[in-house]
Parts: sequence; structure tokens; C-alpha cells
Amino acid sequence: MGAKPSRPFSSYAFFQRLRLRSLCGHTFATSSDLKRRIGNILSTSDDSVITHALESGKSAKFITYDSKSGRYHSTALHIMERVVAKRLGKIGSAKSDLSGKEHDLIAKSAMALPFPITERQLDAVEMSLSHSLSCVIGGAGTGKTTVLRTTIECYRALEDYNIYAMALSGRAATRLRESIGIETMTI
Repeated sequence: MGAKPSRPFSSYAFFQRLRLRSLCGHTFATSSDLKRRIGNILSTSDDSVITHALESGKSAKFITYDSKSGRYHSTALHIMERVVAKRLGKIGSAKSDLSGKEHDLIAKSAMALPFPITERQLDAVEMSLSHSLSCVIGGAGTGKTTVLRTTIECYRALEDYNIYAMALSGRAATRLRESIGIETMTI
């Protein structure tokens, strides 16, 4: 069994792997995400050395470790995510009642679709129009794109709004831009 690398070197290996994951759009990593890559950086397959590096990551100042989820976060990214989440929560809680014009636009947009829109999709469009911020989530085939297209069409008809489409990752932003036809950015 080889000697364990020094704490700074273990922390460096840990940080490099976490940084590479963040460059790929990931905001956290689990031990299993990190083990093999840390071994590569440290040029070892010795589990005790890799475990030492993972343990050093838990107490490093630039790493935030969540013991409940077993996730490691870059402290800077973790702080930014928490600030953004808090701000978005505040913005998202602001709600206004829809006007008759907005209800008419929803009906007109829904009728223009080549297929019937579901009640749940209509609810999502109404929620998107009545809140300052909305998140449209759901599995494949649930109608997220239909909701987004309908909502965007309504906002464009109202003309008083700026539309900022956002996604959590670069890949998701690209896919969203392709499906709704407007410029999309990452959060």
C-alpha cells in the first residue's frame, strides 16, 4: 500500500474533479461520481488513497458537503444556487389575476394548435401568465413544449413583456431553444 498523498494534493485532486463536473453543467457530485477520476488525477487505484481524498474534500473550505444527500458542491456554486433559489422563490410567489384579454389569448392560442391541449396544460399556461416567474417541469411527452409555445405566443401578443427562457444546463438550453424557437440561456 502506497503512502497517502498530502492533504493539499488530495484536496487539489478533489477540486479538479469537481471543477470538471461543473464545466459539464453539473452543480454537485457524489462519491461515486468522483472516485475513478480522483484516482486518475492521483495516479492510483488504491481505495484508501481515494477515500482519503474524498474525506479531505468534506472539510475543504472551497467544498460544501451535504451529509444528508452525500453530495459535494463547489462552495461558490452552492452559495450562488442558494441565492438564486431564494430570489426566484420571492419572484415566483408574486401572482396577478388574468384579464379577460389574457384568457382570450390563451383560448385563441389553444385553438390554433394542431392537436387538443389538455386541461392540465391549460392550467400550466394560466399559471405561467399569472406569475412573475414559472417553471415548467415534467417527463418526456407531458406537453412542456406545448405549454411553453402557447405561453410565449400569449406573451408576444401582449407585447409588453420581455421573454427570458432559461434552463439549468447548456444542453437543456440548446434543446429548449430548438423546441420553442427563441434564444435560451442557462440560469
